[in-house]
Amino acid sequence: MATFPPGTDLSHIPLAENPYGDPPNFINPINEEGLVLSVGLPLIIISFIVVNLRISTNLKVGRKLFVDDCKSLHLGPDFLYWLFCFGFKETARHDWDIPISAVLNPSFAKRIFAFNILSSPTFGFSKAAIIFLILRVFSPKAQLRWSCYTVLTVTLIYWVQIPLTIAWCTPHLHGHWDAAVSERCEKLGFTGPMQGVISVVTDVAILLLPLPIIFGLNLNRKRKMGLALVFFIAIFALVASSISMYYRVKSFQGVDSTWDGPKVTACAVAESCVTIIVSCAPSMASFWNNVVSKSAFYSSLRLSFTRSNSTQSVTGKSGGKIPGQFLTPESSSNLIHSERSYFELQETAVEGPQTVIRSDIEMNPVISQFSITKSTTIRQSTE
Repeated sequence: MATFPPGTDLSHIPLAENPYGDPPNFINPINEEGLVLSVGLPLIIISFIVVNLRISTNLKVGRKLFVDDCKSLHLGPDFLYWLFCFGFKETARHDWDIPISAVLNPSFAKRIFAFNILSSPTFGFSKAAIIFLILRVFSPKAQLRWSCYTVLTVTLIYWVQIPLTIAWCTPHLHGHWDAAVSERCEKLGFTGPMQGVISVVTDVAILLLPLPIIFGLNLNRKRKMGLALVFFIAIFALVASSISMYYRVKSFQGVDSTWDGPKVTACAVAESCVTIIVSCAPSMASFWNNVVSKSAFYSSLRLSFTRSNSTQSVTGKSGGKIPGQFLTPESSSNLIHSERSYFELQETAVEGPQTVIRSDIEMNPVISQFSITKSTTIRQSTE
């Protein structure tokens, strides 16, 4: 960074020259704060919901938590990582719309330090959570198990940034948070592309590792495809990490890095949150089967829907009447709904002229198809 004479007002000097020749806009320039908010907030809310459902379901059904469950709790650092992005509101602009004073104050250096520290658990825990899930749920054979261990080892590289940040982005002994700290911290720029490459590699591995296990399971084709689809959702994380890597490299090259920074952040949050959501998918299935489907509300809703569908089935097939017979108040009372979710025809003795009535009733409720054919002969003697 260039040196300026003492007394120079750095709040009126832009960080870089505008390549288009326009004067700097320090008052109301375009910025990318909205990008970080619109991408991060919905995904963090969804991740928060599914993580809470995952923890509560596993405690209720299995009465214990596993390693991958604990790893999913890294949503806290994820949220802080996203929250700290708003501390860079005044720098989420083009370089030429940022005054030099904005990056030389102590608070900016402290935010950079916190941001770099939080990036390690944000990425490291999210990748580890889904790898531990694969190891626990599928219990893969030795070759695939060692592949999972290799991916876990690669994720440890994320944590290298913590000691590097402490060494280069903090004041030295008896030092202060000043411009010297910010300039020294710029040397960590190489960790951006490094994290981008690691994210792409691990996302590809997470996408491919479960597939041979899934298609080797003794399941029908439909179930296999459904299970594979859950992990294929991780392709969105791969797309996000690829875009993030592009902007990390571009930012490292020093071309309008403050404008590319929010894009990196938005993609990073999206990548981490999608990974969390994918790792919670099995617990969401357990939540549906063990909690929702057994609730009184779901049972009531299911019964109401079944009755409605059964009534429509009878009306559609007989034109509103049971074939071969008119429904009188007496005869309609013979058609009752049993506790086993099907219809029974009860017989009653009727005195009067001898008649023969044949009723063939077919009904197809929603959940399981069945048919009932009931032939009833009512003999009545004529006195």
